[in-house]
Amino acid sequence: MEGEISAARLELEQARERVDLRRYLHEIEAAFLDALLAVGMPGVREFDTVEVNPRTLVPSVVPGDEGQRWSFDTVGSDVATAGSGGKKTLFHICYALALH
Repeated sequence: MEGEISAARLELEQARERVDLRRYLHEIEAAFLDALLAVGMPGVREFDTVEVNPRTLVPSVVPGDEGQRWSFDTVGSDVATAGSGGKKTLFHICYALALH
């Protein structure tokens, strides 16, 4: 049984080494930006970028014209940095689609 456990642990370690978390985050970011653009989210343009914090998975939009980063999440602050309830809902739906 010891040998099987050791083999399974080794296989798990090798699988973890093959996974590139940043690549998956880039794919999520691209899908999220595509979703935001597809629904016509106000304040989001095609030259903007989206970043997902790898520690919290909280997304934010970074305007391409050197504007301020914004998000609809309140993690780390008392208030969200932009938007109304309807825009916040749309933002979260687009993020859910990107994750899916």
